[in-house]
Amino acid sequence: MLETLKGFADYLLRPGLKKARWNLARAGVNDGGPFNSQRGPTVVVRQIIDAMDARAIVETGTHRGTTTEFFSKLSIPVHSVEIQPRLHAYSRIRLRAHHNVVLHLGDSADVLKMLAHDSTFPKERVFFYLDAHSWDNNPPLDEELALVFGNWSDAVVMIDDFAVPGDSYGYLDMGPGRCLDETALQEHLDVPRFYPAMPAYQETGYNTGWVVLASGTSAHRLADLPGLRRQPVRGQTDAGSDG
Repeated sequence: MLETLKGFADYLLRPGLKKARWNLARAGVNDGGPFNSQRGPTVVVRQIIDAMDARAIVETGTHRGTTTEFFSKLSIPVHSVEIQPRLHAYSRIRLRAHHNVVLHLGDSADVLKMLAHDSTFPKERVFFYLDAHSWDNNPPLDEELALVFGNWSDAVVMIDDFAVPGDSYGYLDMGPGRCLDETALQEHLDVPRFYPAMPAYQETGYNTGWVVLASGTSAHRLADLPGLRRQPVRGQTDAGSDG
């Protein structure tokens, strides 16, 4: 009996099935709630925004504006970027009454560069939600992270659709070199990072994973949040050390 259960678990956790689960999540058929209708991130993001005393939110990948609308209710400025004109136009209509939201049409890296050079936009304690992923292109993660950590202090970044070590959350896997797991963070493994404290089997919605990276004092502010599980940074074995 135990062998049968183990075999079934191994089948469910095969990379191909994780990829298929992620593809279903991105299909957008059910647009019922923010963060792929997952309960965990809606709680954790509120904890993060409060703990870091965020001054603004930047989202890459507006899609249909469901998560953007959630961000707008946190009562701080929100900038969201979408590369698809049709989705951008839809979200402009959907969010027209949310006056703290600015929607950008274009490439996520280009908008991050623009915000980095905008003297009116905060350069510290900004929360970045990176969700500009596509099956048709390489995720622009390296450039996005370089821009964020090169231009903002005490920043916090949440990357959606990310593999969670030791758990069965779904994640983006387009083959070698195009997978959202820790191999995609080789240039940033010295940045404190956190994963969901909630196990995948307790999550709702599409059950896709995420990771949070925090720089400067924000890393200390997030260290004791109940929704986060800290991962050791490069060269350390103690998950509780500061780095």
